Order: sequence, then structure tokens, then C-alpha cells
Amino acid sequence: MNAYLITLLIALSCACDRIRGGGSLPVIGRPLWLERGAKFGQGAILAYLALCPYWLIPVAAVLFWLGEKPGWGYPMGYAAHGEAPELWDKTPHGLEKWQPGFLHHKPYLSLVVRGAIWGALPSLLWFWWHQAPYLAVSMAISMPLSVYLSRFVSKPGKATIYETLRGMLSALLCAATRLI
Repeated sequence: MNAYLITLLIALSCACDRIRGGGSLPVIGRPLWLERGAKFGQGAILAYLALCPYWLIPVAAVLFWLGEKPGWGYPMGYAAHGEAPELWDKTPHGLEKWQPGFLHHKPYLSLVVRGAIWGALPSLLWFWWHQAPYLAVSMAISMPLSVYLSRFVSKPGKATIYETLRGMLSALLCAATRLI
């Protein structure tokens, strides 16, 4: 595959993750169609980079989008700020629905679990696409790593930074499956 195309797809993954996570465009803001398109687009990009058969990419993208649905802001905020959101958030909402109580004060472990959940549904395509589990692994690695690295840029880590980093890291890791 052309290195320019891979570079372009990595950049698009960064943009999709940022738009999906709350980013808006200067003129049009963040309409619902853009948010949903970014979620689907990132799933399609990651599937393509991880060598998904072309005919299966739309299915993988929809499954990625569905796996992303449950909230995960609590552990992300906890990891970015280094303390429980109850101490700094004016509108705390408590643990996420998917988050068991023993993960309450373990934000990075929670993010690993959340990343694995995010990529778990596309992994169901393993019979047709043997690299599918790599998508779950890439999200499980990139989710906590992006927050950790963002803290070196700004304290506390900012969403604009860790969402962009997560898009880049997950795309790089999926592209690395081409080397395996």
C-alpha cells in the first residue's frame, strides 16, 4: 500500500476521533450527521488499515460504531486530571454503566477495558477477517496511552489532545498489523 495513503488515513483517523469526541468545525459546528459520520469513518479507516477485506469494511465500521456507544468519560477525566471527577467536576455522574466498581480508582485499567470493549464487536468478524482482534488490541493500548501522553503536553490532559492522539495511535497500531 502506498505510504502517502497510509499517512492520509492516519491523519483522517485523528480528525474523526476528535470530531467524534466533541470537536466541532469553525463554520458548521458539530451537527449530528458529522458526529455519526466520524464514528463510522474512523471504524472504516481502522478496518482498512488492519487489512479487513473490502466487502467487510462497512460491517466492521458499523460494529466499531456500536462498540463505541457506551460512555467512557468518567475514567478518561479521572486519568487526565489525576483525581476522581467527584473532586473537580461540577456535574459528576459517577461510574459508567460498563464499569465495575473495582475499577473505580483505576482509571488507566478502566481505559484498557473500555478500549477492548470498543473494539470487541469488530472482533466478531474473526472468521472472515483474522486481523479483527488487532483492532480491539489497538484501542485497548491507544485509549490509556493517549491520555498518559497528553499530560506531557498540558496538565490536566485536554480532550483535544488525547482524542487526536488516540486517533493517531490506534491508526498506527492497526497499520502495524500489515507488518505482522
